[in-house]
Amino acid sequence: LSPNTKPDYQRAGLDEENCRLESRVRENRTHGSEGGAGQTRPYPYNSIA
Repeated sequence: LSPNTKPDYQRAGLDEENCRLESRVRENRTHGSEGGAGQTRPYPYNSIA
């Protein structure tokens, strides 16, 4: 998948999706270092405590 072969509108959509995924991953890392544990609950530790 090379950005040069993709149209500008499709590349823009991919960039927007990547930004969304990065923000989601960044939130999970901030709340906890567990891989997919923080996807359903934003604050799993605070909910349990």
